[in-house]
Amino acid sequence: MDIQALVWALSKNRSPLPPIDRPYCIQHGIRAEPEPLPFYIEPALSTPAVLSPVLLVSAPAAVGKTTLARYLHQQLTSVGQGALYIPLQDASIGQDFFTGRLAGVFPSLSKRQFLDAVFGGQLVLLFDGYDEVTMRTDQIERNKHFIEEIVRELEEFKSRGGIAQPSILFLFRSVFADFGVFDALAAQAAPISVPFFDQGRRKQFLTKYLDDKAAKDPARRPSKGHLSSAFLDGFENTLARAKVNRPGNRGGWLV
Repeated sequence: MDIQALVWALSKNRSPLPPIDRPYCIQHGIRAEPEPLPFYIEPALSTPAVLSPVLLVSAPAAVGKTTLARYLHQQLTSVGQGALYIPLQDASIGQDFFTGRLAGVFPSLSKRQFLDAVFGGQLVLLFDGYDEVTMRTDQIERNKHFIEEIVRELEEFKSRGGIAQPSILFLFRSVFADFGVFDALAAQAAPISVPFFDQGRRKQFLTKYLDDKAAKDPARRPSKGHLSSAFLDGFENTLARAKVNRPGNRGGWLV
């Protein structure tokens, strides 16, 4: 499944966003309108044949999870699908974050209407940077309460005859799953993995990255679509060392 197929799957029951409380969104760092991206390189995805209501999108560090989340937000909005981008970097979350703080974005909806819109696929939630939530022991336990709240509300939706659609995405670094935060979601979630860019994508990324830097700084020269062999070789060697030493790699930092 590629990105466009994923967008299609997330927007089967598309519906525009209900009226939002903009000051509330600003206060809590919740984004209803997508922000422009300087550039985007389409990653490869490893997805199951059937998607679940909750999608766990994992990737190695520095692969562009935030860029992917923001791109999905753009694409969903462009096809008329209501979506919220919720960055969780350094956030403190826990019980009632789901039905409390997020439901507060829509003053015209009751909590039940909000939950039905999410699980029914009329509203997509993109939780970015879940691995960057404060990882104190007490916060890890609150994270688990947050996940348990989602499971509890999803099961209640199904008990009323609701047919749950893919609508909640968590994006995080691959090693974060080892904390066990998502264990309660096992029956309700599908994993999606984003691998390291292949060589062609890496060259494309570097070219666009340097061109973006040049556009912002007149003193820099654009790449003109060409990168020297020495530059690329140096980058490839650095990346190879990073792969060997990444957490979770046998012979690297962790086993």
